[in-house]
Amino acid sequence: MTDAGALNYSGWKEFKIGELFERIIKPAVLHSHEVEKLDDGIPYIVRSKFNNGIKYRVRRTDIMKPSPAGVISFGAENATFFYQEEEFVSGRDIYYIDVRHLSKTAALFLTACLQTIVHKYSYNYGMFPDLVRQDKIYLPAAPTGEPDFKFMEQYMRNIFKKSEAGLESLIHADKSMTPVDIHGWRDFKIGELFEVFNSFPYHTKDIIEDVNGIPYIVRSKFNNGMRYRVLKPSNTNPAGVISFGAENATFFYQKEEWCSGNKMYYIDTSNISEDACKFIIVCLMPLTDKYSYDNGLIPNLLRNEFIKLPATPEGEPDFKFMEQYMRSILDE
Repeated sequence: MTDAGALNYSGWKEFKIGELFERIIKPAVLHSHEVEKLDDGIPYIVRSKFNNGIKYRVRRTDIMKPSPAGVISFGAENATFFYQEEEFVSGRDIYYIDVRHLSKTAALFLTACLQTIVHKYSYNYGMFPDLVRQDKIYLPAAPTGEPDFKFMEQYMRNIFKKSEAGLESLIHADKSMTPVDIHGWRDFKIGELFEVFNSFPYHTKDIIEDVNGIPYIVRSKFNNGMRYRVLKPSNTNPAGVISFGAENATFFYQKEEWCSGNKMYYIDTSNISEDACKFIIVCLMPLTDKYSYDNGLIPNLLRNEFIKLPATPEGEPDFKFMEQYMRSILDE
């Protein structure tokens, strides 16, 4: 446990969240029509997996009762945990864990550990404070059996130092890179390029976890969308396609046969190479900004969207270029 450069899980133990942190708070709710956007205002936190949960910044008023800085926020239907470095106001079903007694670096380590419980919650089974209090997470433990917050703090400091060094190297390397020329690119309607299908949904109670099974893909932005592996059920989805979820517009390439949870879909790219598909995923990602929990990305909407792709002289998508470009990037 002394080496903060690499994690050794042998000294970790399980802790009940409600026994670690007594204060899990539901702050005052401010609906979007009750706030006024202001670029240099106070963060307005909502149920989002992006931008630290910040929808935008809003004007601070005398009647506001901001939540404190130095806490970890989360949403009922969005189990992502975020460390809030500033005071903030929030929308509906946002809560926070009061960790103000911890350093920022220890709290960030803790935030990452809390992410391990998110797969248990869904849109039909929201993550509310009473449930979080009963949940358990693994943390580094001191010889006394208490959480080793000093180790967490030192580990994160080392991570930040390595990240800064890596960023500096990337800045220098970036100067020698040639930018992508998009002069020959054109807009393509997705529904005219690809078939988009609904997947057959399985509830967790209807499948059996098996480390040697096939991926069970859910609405998650982590681990390629895979919750865990399961015994192969009767209905599966093909390999070589791009998956996405209604309330999670992240696109993932599925290189093997898979099954899924509710509201999962896929773009049939099985006739295109893996490298070209990965290029397409990058081009699809700008669409995610348009969709939210109130406006989910479903097949009919995606079919009518446009993406910009490299084109051949004949005006067709240049899949060969996409493949070669991705290979050049991955081989560097």
